[in-house]
Amino acid sequence: MPSPAPPPQAQAAPEIDPRWWLVGGALALLGGWLALRRRTTSEPAVEAFAPAEIVPPPPPSRARLAIELRPSRAGLNLLSATVDCEVRVTNIGDLPAERVRVAVRLFSAHAGQDAELAAFHAQPAVRPVAPPFALAPGESRAVRAVAALPHADIRPLDAAGRPMFVPVLAVNALYDAGQGVEGRTAQAFVVGIERVDSPKLAPFWLDQPPRTVTEVAARAHGAAIETDQPR
Repeated sequence: MPSPAPPPQAQAAPEIDPRWWLVGGALALLGGWLALRRRTTSEPAVEAFAPAEIVPPPPPSRARLAIELRPSRAGLNLLSATVDCEVRVTNIGDLPAERVRVAVRLFSAHAGQDAELAAFHAQPAVRPVAPPFALAPGESRAVRAVAALPHADIRPLDAAGRPMFVPVLAVNALYDAGQGVEGRTAQAFVVGIERVDSPKLAPFWLDQPPRTVTEVAARAHGAAIETDQPR
């Protein structure tokens, strides 16, 4: 009778190189980092801090002038066209305006008038209508002015076959604005006869006898021009 086979011996558990624990841990960390990266790149980023608002610096304090024109009478005589008016200058700035000089000139409205106005506005106030004066912030002063235009310089405009004249009075105000700056405010005004039936002004007709009227008013022609230059 054959002898029974010896019972199978228990197999020894395979040995595991302890370095694989290190590799496995590194792989686990790598997998977690990749999953976190996928999640953070697929979701919109959230700013931790709101960007700071950029506030521009305040403009430097200085004087600044505004101009009004109040004509009292205008018309034509045998030699010229004339406008008798009051120019009111107001300092709307923060510092006193020193050495304010006001000059005026009368033009005749025509197609090329804007170029003539620009040339006048660029000139110095060589013959101011009043001695230089100062204006505190918020202060106004009115100066009287008379502007004339010879008949030879009048540019007649045609209106349904009738010649008419439209006065354009330009004002230049130069002043020391503070902060080492010389300021200039220039404004042009159309002068005409007030009408009871319309807000529009009537022109001066050249086919009628010369006359001067007191029912006159002014309308600003374009925006005021402000320029600065170092003193």
